[in-house]
Amino acid sequence: MAESTHRAPASVLGRQPTIPRLADSTALGTVTRHRFESGVVLLHEERHDLPLVTFCLAFRGGRAGEGRENCGITRLMQATMLKGSVARDARQVAIEIEGLGSAIERVVDEDYFGFAISILSRTARRGFEILTDLVRRPAFRHEELEKERAILLAAQESIKDQSLPYTFQLFRQAAFGSHPYALPSFGHQIAMQSLKREDLVKWHRVTVRPANMVIAVVGAIPDREAIELAGMAIADWVQEGHGGKDPGQLLPWGAAEVVETRRRRRTAQVIGFPTPGLQTPERFPLDLIQSVTSGLGGRFFEEIRGKRGLAYAVHAFNYHRVGGGAFAVYLATSPKDEAEARRVLFQEIARLRREGPQREEVERAVRFARGAHAIAMQGNASRAFRYADAEVRGIGVEAVQTYPEQVAAVGYQDVTDAIWRYLDPDRCALGILRGNELLP
Repeated sequence: MAESTHRAPASVLGRQPTIPRLADSTALGTVTRHRFESGVVLLHEERHDLPLVTFCLAFRGGRAGEGRENCGITRLMQATMLKGSVARDARQVAIEIEGLGSAIERVVDEDYFGFAISILSRTARRGFEILTDLVRRPAFRHEELEKERAILLAAQESIKDQSLPYTFQLFRQAAFGSHPYALPSFGHQIAMQSLKREDLVKWHRVTVRPANMVIAVVGAIPDREAIELAGMAIADWVQEGHGGKDPGQLLPWGAAEVVETRRRRRTAQVIGFPTPGLQTPERFPLDLIQSVTSGLGGRFFEEIRGKRGLAYAVHAFNYHRVGGGAFAVYLATSPKDEAEARRVLFQEIARLRREGPQREEVERAVRFARGAHAIAMQGNASRAFRYADAEVRGIGVEAVQTYPEQVAAVGYQDVTDAIWRYLDPDRCALGILRGNELLP
């Protein structure tokens, strides 16, 4: 068994654990926000439509603090954490979680990372105890570390055959330069091969800590019990050192591109434009622009694929992150149509900037955004994830709850102004995975 790098819990030492006190509690509609003196935030929403509970644990930082020398360490740490604690090995974890009829999910984002489990309410206490044991006291056993390293190295190769994810990775390199947002989501091969157990232990110490932590609990569990479980989970948790490094703000964009040419029959490209961070109200008109331009009836789809047949796929999307973001368009074409599809895209953008969208397009986009949000908020897991995501990014639960009203309040002029302000061809970045069947 690997040597423990954590202090034993107080209950093991024969005394009652010291549970941190609540500093304050705030009712936010159907959600109650509790803050413990240690800095941990608990978000709780009681729902009894099904006898299920979802627990979501999120930690600020992680990938945002990585550099080229340790790129991928957060993913490797997370994967290995779930393969055993000081008290449980991988086999025991698998048996216990399977016996509860559940599974632990991992979340890795540029701004944070986390874990989630959905479970029957009658076994919620047991499931949450297993999850928090793995999160707080991972063993990082050598054999499990090597297994997970091999899986992630294979994923690095596999993503190269996935047009959208890999081309978006090239785009992020072009757009974000030296910022951590530019780093590949599955890490660098050299960095991944060089990481040692002690690197994971140190990374766990600075990233998995109460001051960075948000717990979201949604489902058939009363507020009193959610507070009790959260308090027991963080009892006697000593914070050592300080959190990871601040990634800093994104640098202003200029025109940039990253191109990779390979033997393949298709060309994929992502063209993106800089947008503000998630904490600004600009995300609401940007979400409507996405609906206006993307999808089967969207402007870009109709002009590029519908009328001219220049692309196999046309998709516009927003990349909202704390430090900044992008409005991006993905095009999959034959190699011979790459430039023409891009020309038509810029032509349509110029027309949108000049004439603006039709009012009915904006009204339809508002209805779509409100409907999509309502559908996404139907399940406990989705609600817990969205609450944790909003809290850990600094926009708060209210941003989730009031989204339908916020997007409905966006006026036609707000959308046209955002199109003019952000869809600027002189400030775009390109990631291109270029196909060439003649290459060996």
